[in-house]
Amino acid sequence: MKTGFQLIKNQNKIVYYNAAGQMLYGRQKINGITYSLNTASGALSISNISLQLAEANFAQKTKQTIVTVANYKKTANVYLYQKDTNGIWSQVIATSAGHVGYNGLGKTYEGAGKTPQGAYTLGTAFGSHASVSTGLSYRQADSRSYWIEDVNDSAYNTWQERSYAKAPSEHLLSYPTQYEYGIVINYNTNPVVKGAGSGFFVHVSTGGSTAGCVSVPRSVLIAMLAKLNKGAYIVNVNTESQISSY
Repeated sequence: MKTGFQLIKNQNKIVYYNAAGQMLYGRQKINGITYSLNTASGALSISNISLQLAEANFAQKTKQTIVTVANYKKTANVYLYQKDTNGIWSQVIATSAGHVGYNGLGKTYEGAGKTPQGAYTLGTAFGSHASVSTGLSYRQADSRSYWIEDVNDSAYNTWQERSYAKAPSEHLLSYPTQYEYGIVINYNTNPVVKGAGSGFFVHVSTGGSTAGCVSVPRSVLIAMLAKLNKGAYIVNVNTESQISSY
């Protein structure tokens, strides 16, 4: 007998069965949280992104994810979704002012100018401040902080403290707007494949496309950092329907 929230894939809906196996309808308070269930079909009233996350494999491993939807453009809608105690995903932050790579979002490699498509864990938060409000681990960049993007460097696609790094490696403090606040996207980090792409972050927007990162307005990133905890993911897609593939 089915009980609790259940995803019915062939009907593209989530419903709720009580302890007696009966489907519930209308406004219902379940474990202290109020939900709206369609009075005819019993379908939970949620966004398409929430429904897609309910089907995604990666979403079973986390309670939080940033969702980037680029719609085959350089601009993007960027959201923060969070799973409640009943396992239902809901939006907590949203912006339509996000940006992705100057060549869009898709399969990428070093110098492609594309944001990597797929689902990835979020790594360390970083920036120019001594500390920030976040549940992620945080690292302050200093004058010796580089992200290595030279494919011939043995430290390719890692943060290094050194006096010099060959281009196109990034000296983090040389980008005071973008990297005032940032979060590492764990793409091509374990294992690292030379040439597969490096230096992908969520960072502060400058108002235009990026070299492959996801950027959002400063206030949005500060708000996301304050809510994010270790174990969070990011999923980058061109259409919402692609989320459930990861």
